[in-house]
Amino acid sequence: MNAVSPLVMKSKILEIIGISDGNLRAKIARGEFPRPIQISPRRVGWLESDVTAWFAEQAAKRTASPIVASKK
Repeated sequence: MNAVSPLVMKSKILEIIGISDGNLRAKIARGEFPRPIQISPRRVGWLESDVTAWFAEQAAKRTASPIVASKK
């Protein structure tokens, strides 16, 4: 039997990432953030495993691309 990953609610996602609801919706629409699971007509959540994988992907991008100092 496969264990089901716990769900993370939208309010917690917004708190953790530090972006607005509109920015989260835009990221989802652009395919830059995992799609949520519809829990009820007015409530969505994300599998904790999907969110963890997204964070790992962001960290890999950060370490893979060099930081370029801006010229002032």
